[in-house]
Amino acid sequence: MTRRTWVQGTMTAAMTATFAVATAAAARAETVHIEAESCRGPFRGGITSPLMIKDSSAASMGSYVEVVAGNNNPNNQPTDEGVARYNFTVKDSGSYRIWARVIAPSTKHDSFWMRMNHWVKGPDFSQKLDRGKWFKWNDIPVGTNWHWVLVQADNVVNPASFSLLHDDPNDDANPNLGHQLEVAYREDGAKVDLFLVTSDAKFNPNAALTGPPAAPMLDSPVGGRTRNYVAWEAVPGATSYRVERQDTSGNLTAEEPNFPPYIAIRSGITTFSFTDTSPPSSALYRVFAIGAKGTSPASLEMGAQLNSAGDLQIRSNANVLSVTAPMLSIDGEVATVVGADSLSKPPAHGRARFDFQIAQQVKLKVWVNVRHANDKQDSFWVRMDDGPWTKWNGIFTACDDVHDSDKAGKTMIYDLAPGSHRYEFAPREGGTVLSNVVTFVDNLGTTELCSD
Repeated sequence: MTRRTWVQGTMTAAMTATFAVATAAAARAETVHIEAESCRGPFRGGITSPLMIKDSSAASMGSYVEVVAGNNNPNNQPTDEGVARYNFTVKDSGSYRIWARVIAPSTKHDSFWMRMNHWVKGPDFSQKLDRGKWFKWNDIPVGTNWHWVLVQADNVVNPASFSLLHDDPNDDANPNLGHQLEVAYREDGAKVDLFLVTSDAKFNPNAALTGPPAAPMLDSPVGGRTRNYVAWEAVPGATSYRVERQDTSGNLTAEEPNFPPYIAIRSGITTFSFTDTSPPSSALYRVFAIGAKGTSPASLEMGAQLNSAGDLQIRSNANVLSVTAPMLSIDGEVATVVGADSLSKPPAHGRARFDFQIAQQVKLKVWVNVRHANDKQDSFWVRMDDGPWTKWNGIFTACDDVHDSDKAGKTMIYDLAPGSHRYEFAPREGGTVLSNVVTFVDNLGTTELCSD
């Protein structure tokens, strides 16, 4: 038996689903599926600049990770900057290796840094991260289209292997609490889409199928005002996909079988995402993978609801922002170092970052809880995506909306296209503290929206 475990992040929580798939092998093996963009989930690990989450319908789940062009780090082991982290667990201890879905356009754009860390119990039952050793994942087989490769250390003949232990918080004799895969940029242009961490030495996603494809793994759909964004994992051997929808918007008091049946809303899809432009107010989705030898079982069902105008709120506590020095994460807050001022322009280092995803174009404003001691410690630099940095000065203690201090305190309104986005804070005056909630809202009125 081979078990497939999926690790994928959302804006507010991590999701894990386990599937059983019959194979010819008698021994049990396990494969954990980790989407590269799942690092945007606040409990899944995090991602720091200059690594970016980018969108492409040809990428599994519709997104992938790469570094901003012009950033190369061929010789120095990574710091906290430009690192994507993925927390995961395995149900069976053993030796694991990693397949990755990648693009490496040339031999000068074909590498990352990588290491495997382990979460363990501390002496006081706290969690401690035992960090592994960085290695060069270099000479990735070149190709300008997405393709599957084994992760392999530079100048080593065999694929990289990792000894992973099952986690059991109730077993005092087992200190393991899970694992963390870290991937950092080395050469720009290299892209990574999906990791398969497997204990099955015979598993090969490039092998021809002898039967139908495996069931796709469906992400939690992202709901908009008038449309839903649905994305799923690339299934090895599948040639197309079919999306089905069930209308669950009826005001029914009976059980689920009384809802209307599933209907196919799109067939023959050769990419990994679909935007439903005419959904009911509430719906369930499922996806099937189609191969030369038949059709897969259905994916796990996932639901979505439309958000009316003013209802969209994307929230994050300050303590789950991805933070790099000299910004600090302390006791659930994010602070800039006292004395580390950068008044005229954003510093080269130090970011607090939040990644999120939206289903359709929308105008957003940002509310933030801020704490400071005086008017010399009351500002940040802020920006959305690759936009210009804005000086946010004279911030009110407690809740304030983000405004442009160079434009007479004009409230910042961000007009965003559908897809992946990131919001970043950089130090301006040392001692300013993000104390609670960052809220992105499409309610452009004056009501503050900081509280839990």
